[in-house]
Amino acid sequence: MLVRSKIPVWIVKALLSSGIKRVSKLSSMTDDELLALPGIGKRAIELIRSSRKARESGGSPARGSPLRR
Repeated sequence: MLVRSKIPVWIVKALLSSGIKRVSKLSSMTDDELLALPGIGKRAIELIRSSRKARESGGSPARGSPLRR
C-alpha cells in the first residue's frame, strides 16, 4: 500500500488521485508512464525509485531527504 510506504506524502497524494494504490503497480510502470501522471515529475520518479531500492535492500531513507550522488 502506498500510504504505508516511505514515499513522500505529496507523491502518494498525486499517485492516489491517479488511481494508483499499490507500490507493486509502480514497479511495473515506466518513467514515461509515471511522467504522464499529473503532479509527477523527474524528482518524484527519483524518490519513488530510491524508496523502492531502499525497501528491497532493507534500508529506510528519511522522507523527503535529498538524494546523494
